Amino acid sequence: MSSAFIKFGFMAICLSFSLSSTTSFAKEYYKWVDAKGSTHYTATPPPKSAQKKGKIATYGSNNHTQQAKNAATETAEENHASKEAQNHVNIGLAAANAAEAVVREVANPSKAPAAKE
Repeated sequence: MSSAFIKFGFMAICLSFSLSSTTSFAKEYYKWVDAKGSTHYTATPPPKSAQKKGKIATYGSNNHTQQAKNAATETAEENHASKEAQNHVNIGLAAANAAEAVVREVANPSKAPAAKE
């Protein structure tokens, strides 16, 4: 009984260590272009004279949450734009159907319902 408890405890400790260690080893890496046009990838921040500067997202870095938020925002904006376009199409179809009904009424006044007085 105690050996099963020891095995379970050891597995639990190993699992918790492996899950916690992935984010502690994550580093920030920088990508920058020097005056000659050469691209550099470093773990230290780029010099002030660098032409283009940026951070590289690595596994376990905190940038993943921000990237996920940006992707969700872009998806929501695309969905909104798609719905707006569909609404414009529906309005155009409704206007075309109304115009067609008016043309039919003008062309065939005998089939039009009698006006109520």
